[in-house]
Amino acid sequence: MKLKLRQAFDLAAIARDQGKAGRVEFQPVATRMWFETELYRAINRAVLAPYTAAREEILEAAKATKATLTQDAFSLSDVMSALRGSFTQAARLSEGPMRSLFEGEARRHDEKWIDQVNRVIGIDLKAVVSSRQIAPAIDLAVQGNVALIKGLSDDVAKRVETTIIDLVTRGASTKEISKALTDIGGFTKGRAQLIAITEANKFNGQLNRIRQEQAGVTRYTWSTARDNRVRPSHRAREGQTYRWDTPPAGGPPGSEPRCRCIARAVLDLDEGKFRRSERQRAGREGLRAVEAALGL
Repeated sequence: MKLKLRQAFDLAAIARDQGKAGRVEFQPVATRMWFETELYRAINRAVLAPYTAAREEILEAAKATKATLTQDAFSLSDVMSALRGSFTQAARLSEGPMRSLFEGEARRHDEKWIDQVNRVIGIDLKAVVSSRQIAPAIDLAVQGNVALIKGLSDDVAKRVETTIIDLVTRGASTKEISKALTDIGGFTKGRAQLIAITEANKFNGQLNRIRQEQAGVTRYTWSTARDNRVRPSHRAREGQTYRWDTPPAGGPPGSEPRCRCIARAVLDLDEGKFRRSERQRAGREGLRAVEAALGL
């Protein structure tokens, strides 16, 4: 879902008033590794921690089910029901900490953006940059990440249940079952890391877009992490200029999984002058055409 943005002020006009001309580029505001790490920890607290806490009970239930397939016993379904309940509660409790994380990162991003503009152009945006402007983006980010936690929890629960049932049915050893549970824990960590990296960079990309478009910045330069993990298609975009309203395939920087690319704000300060001169020329030509038609 793309947020509908309204331009709050014209940064290019302000820059011209300050005597700036030509093309001005700002240093990109990047995602903090701290934010990715804290997001990863939050996801793990909501998914991996309940799973780890239930792991031994799952193993014991699997052993009991294996030993007494035709008898009433403490069943795997009891343990899975309890695990799903723990996941549901953990996901619900994750919303508050998740909101605090995104709000804190948004404040940090605003400070960086304000500092960038102040150093490059010499104006302070504190009077026009408000937290209310990005509240919808924070709400969407929190909602989306809680949904991702719930989705990962459901996936883990399904993997546990289907894996254990399959192993017990095949008569697998306790060692094999234990290893399968360890593998599921590794899968959970890997998915949590992927979600954290992707969502942290996606949120940073959203903030860059919001703050730039609200300032009337229509163009950005694509900036990659410049290492061997950059997608070939993104590496080819390094230094290329794009418009926010016509993004390339896959979306603007930070849109795709694990994308660490950043949008560097660009101001073409001569563009406004060019457009004004074009309008003046068109007006003069139009006036001459009218006069010629009237025989003046």
